[in-house]
Amino acid sequence: NQLISQSKTYEVEMKLFCETDTGDITGKIVNQEKPRLFVVKQIQQTLNHFNNYEYHQQPPRYSAIKIRGKKLYQYARQNIPVEVPLRLVKIKKIKLLNYSPVEEKIKLVVKCSKGTYIRSLVKDIAEKLGTIATVSQLRRISSGNFHINQALKLAEVKAEKIIL
Repeated sequence: NQLISQSKTYEVEMKLFCETDTGDITGKIVNQEKPRLFVVKQIQQTLNHFNNYEYHQQPPRYSAIKIRGKKLYQYARQNIPVEVPLRLVKIKKIKLLNYSPVEEKIKLVVKCSKGTYIRSLVKDIAEKLGTIATVSQLRRISSGNFHINQALKLAEVKAEKIIL
């Protein structure tokens, strides 16, 4: 419960000018745009809009949310349309780590409430920038008070280190 119900922090990389059916780089490309340059100030202003921002987010079609007893991704794979209720989420803090116009990528750190879909957030950020994007990399770096820097490799796990 300490992991699931707490805030999460992610490092996420957005691939600009490309949209996939799943919202991440593993999906099928459904839309592409001609690349263009952004000014870092414009990106920062867009990100500032999401700082401490609470909104009703549209979960991605490919997610494990259950609707009428089936997971949403099962409907998506069968191309069956289904209405998905919006989720109230809070983006507590969002920070620009890097913008690479050559690679057409933006890298961020996002601290958010439980239930936030980063793929949806990336789509929302891109829309506010006037473009499209998909998640090209995603890494959860904290959940509640637990940080990735405190994690052990499997070979390092010993009975005396297990928290009961």
